[in-house]
Amino acid sequence: MKKVLILMSTYNGEKYLKQQIDSLLNQSYLNIDILVRDDGSNDKTQQILNEYQKKNQLKWYQGENKKPAKSFLELTKIAERYDYYCFCDQDDIWEKEKVKIAINKLENENKDIPLLYCSSTKLVDDNLVFLGHGHKKKYRLNFGEALVQAISPGCTFVFNYEAKILMDEVDESDFFSMHDYLLLCSVLGTGKVIYDDQSYILYRQHANNVVGTSINKYEIFLSRFNRFFRSNSKNTRLKTAETIEKRFFTKLNADNQKLLLTVVNYQNSFFNKLKLIRNNKIKMLAKSDNILLNLLIMINRV
Repeated sequence: MKKVLILMSTYNGEKYLKQQIDSLLNQSYLNIDILVRDDGSNDKTQQILNEYQKKNQLKWYQGENKKPAKSFLELTKIAERYDYYCFCDQDDIWEKEKVKIAINKLENENKDIPLLYCSSTKLVDDNLVFLGHGHKKKYRLNFGEALVQAISPGCTFVFNYEAKILMDEVDESDFFSMHDYLLLCSVLGTGKVIYDDQSYILYRQHANNVVGTSINKYEIFLSRFNRFFRSNSKNTRLKTAETIEKRFFTKLNADNQKLLLTVVNYQNSFFNKLKLIRNNKIKMLAKSDNILLNLLIMINRV
């Protein structure tokens, strides 16, 4: 049986942490270890982790407060060699078959290349009341799409050792808005992503979510508007593309290299902006989203 390591980053997660850990321990797939990095919690999170560690149900260590992206990057880089790895948030619930189904799908693929499984999500509120399905679309699953659109949150990710090696090459000084988005882009550029439109995770939506989602179209629009036009963190796609160019350019095939450079160089001239807008391989799924994307390209906000 293949060995699986679940990577969890915690921060002041006492409210939901036990439920999540218990759901991990209840997985039908049995050959699983859990490694937790605490990002400097000051509530009872560390006490809870100690309780599980004393029962040899997980291992954890305390780190300085780096925020989720760098915390997960550190976890991934220090992880020992396993066949597969999972990203795990502190506040969701994993259904019993989650890991087993992901491993079964991955085992049917060429394991000599980077592989990543991801899925849709079941959105729930604080009390696990079902709100609807998230991330349930017919994605193209190509590199160009990934450069402008994330398809699934990292809490659904299961990936192989070859994908883990990609993250080993990333430095904390490199720009990446989130660890999962960088990994998704890198695997789609160098290997294969398997998307499952069925969900095996209860993706909790609450006020303290670092990253969440919504099924309300107005909330989605408002979130994107604020992110792209009011946030101080602009050009996240461009900067992520520059990190991929820096770390993985030679691993990409010729077509993906061209797509990457189309994004990296779009600000250099008006012609390059039009080149990006007209590239049918670098598109989001919805027409309305692409209208917004084209506007962002013209004002250098991608």
